[in-house]
Amino acid sequence: MYKKTPFVERDFTDLQSEILQLRGKVSAYKRLFLADGDLMAISTGNLIKILECVNVNLPEIVRISIYANSVSVGNKSSEDLLRFRQLKLSTVYTGLESGSVAVLKKLNKHDTPEDAIAASIKLAAAGIKQSVMVLLGAGGREGSADHSHLSAETLNKMQPPLLSFLSMTPVPGTLLKKWVDEGSFHLLSRRENLQEIKMMIERLELKSTVFRCNHSSNAWPLEGRFPRDKERLLEEVNFLLGKLDGPAGDVVETVPSWAL
Repeated sequence: MYKKTPFVERDFTDLQSEILQLRGKVSAYKRLFLADGDLMAISTGNLIKILECVNVNLPEIVRISIYANSVSVGNKSSEDLLRFRQLKLSTVYTGLESGSVAVLKKLNKHDTPEDAIAASIKLAAAGIKQSVMVLLGAGGREGSADHSHLSAETLNKMQPPLLSFLSMTPVPGTLLKKWVDEGSFHLLSRRENLQEIKMMIERLELKSTVFRCNHSSNAWPLEGRFPRDKERLLEEVNFLLGKLDGPAGDVVETVPSWAL
């Protein structure tokens, strides 16, 4: 998506100008997302300047969210994170992608599962929520079992307040698309995708997590809360697997919650 867009820290005066333009125009909004790259990668001082600017000029904003990765979170001190929280940073979105080191290397991810676990602990200690994304099918057909089991194992250690499943999608011009076209990477079928979801949910032991699997990349929408809805989610997945085994299996796309 950002293949031709290098990561560059924007000049603070430009950001300040944009924030000032919003004064008096966002009174109906309480949340702000600071996009579009990893804001934890910039210096602590500059991030504090940005957050302070929002706090002073947009006092109606009560929750600020950003993207980050585990390594950049780990590079911040506990004191830094506490200061960010005081300045209304409430949620950090991170991509675990997989709990398998082999899969992460294949995806050219420099974070490790251990980095992800350590970042979760630091964020939780500072009172900052973490929204974690796992990529269904990241291990391909051959690596599906390891990807599922190790991702669930890592998530159990992370205990993220928010968890989302997205599906691996080949985009033209990427290495993944090249691998798929040449046959060296096998995308999951719809049945295999559901089986991977089932394997992960079965192994998840989360104490208080909002779960969503309703991204547009997914074939079917699923959502709930762990641990309360774990059995219900498994029932829904089994229902969908049963539909795929039936005569209409090739055309089933979604099942409304009222039909379950």
